[in-house]
Amino acid sequence: MKLSFLTIDNYEIVRSGLKYMLHEAFPNSLIEEATNWETIINNLKKREYSLIILDLQIPGIDSTSLVKKILTIQPYAKILIFTSDNECVLGKYYYRIGVKGFLNKKAGVQSEILRAIQVILSGNKYISEELLKELSDEAINGTSVNPFISLSLRELEIAKYLNIGENMKGISKTLNLSASTIGTYRAKIYKKLNVNNFVDFKAIAEQYGL
Repeated sequence: MKLSFLTIDNYEIVRSGLKYMLHEAFPNSLIEEATNWETIINNLKKREYSLIILDLQIPGIDSTSLVKKILTIQPYAKILIFTSDNECVLGKYYYRIGVKGFLNKKAGVQSEILRAIQVILSGNKYISEELLKELSDEAINGTSVNPFISLSLRELEIAKYLNIGENMKGISKTLNLSASTIGTYRAKIYKKLNVNNFVDFKAIAEQYGL
């Protein structure tokens, strides 16, 4: 059976690198690309893919809704998240909603990307060594040392935008929520992280690699 891949990323250099790597590893495979929600929808309606390689930073839609909508259109889709976000913070949430793998771009050397792809194509879930260590430590200690684990997925999304310097108006537009709702979430985030202001928030975000 001919393998087919859909790579979804905002950056052409990333898509080109993945395409080259996939062609080398799977010479007869079909490789298609998408950069926004409209092209994702069109591709998903056209065919079912052996694997979808997905960055979480896609314009026009928040990452949680993006994954859920992909799985609504194709409930049995195999999704590998390949993103700059920290898998120890976000990984567990996305596994719960149905992705098959989560790999940080900073750790994503070609051999590890290919290993993740092979694991998922064989019908298993790929878990990085870093996330596996986090899960082991959590099981032993009974809780995670990473305070961001206490946040909900929506709170984590907003925390990510706060961390990169997005203002309330920009976040509300991206997530299609009112500015007052974003403000409420920010207050909850600060309370859960036990910080009082943005400077303290930024310091803890850098400490734990948000």
